[in-house]
Amino acid sequence: MNIRGKGSAVLLGGSGLVGGFCMKALLANPAYGRIVLLNRRELPVAPHPRMMQRIVNFENLAVADFEGADDIFCALGTTIRKAGTQEAFRRVDLEFPLAAARRGLQAGTKQFVLVSSVGADPASKSHDRPSEEVSANPGGHGGKGDGSCGQPGKERDIDS
Repeated sequence: MNIRGKGSAVLLGGSGLVGGFCMKALLANPAYGRIVLLNRRELPVAPHPRMMQRIVNFENLAVADFEGADDIFCALGTTIRKAGTQEAFRRVDLEFPLAAARRGLQAGTKQFVLVSSVGADPASKSHDRPSEEVSANPGGHGGKGDGSCGQPGKERDIDS
């Protein structure tokens, strides 16, 4: 149920540094009456009447995880060190965000916002490459609705 505003947002990656800032910004925005955090595990955050947490397996995101959401904010990301392998890293930084965008589109969301890492570059052979591949793939949201990619210090639209 929306308590304040009429909008509903889903946040993926709320446990990280950037995701934590996104969560605070969403809670401070009166336009969102409902904010759903999709997490791997319960986050130790103070309860809030407009926020709920849902534990999900990012390997198996479902359309139902995004139903009723107007906007999706994705701050998923890891480091190669934490991921352990390039394959695991690519899954978190590329495949999970793309799957979220696609499921969101199927659920009828209006906007997908990806917060990418600083300096992500599609030509790079570094760990930033998967993040930039997501931002360079407006088809990830199915060619409908709005998509945007923000990097700390800059933002650009990836209109589809």
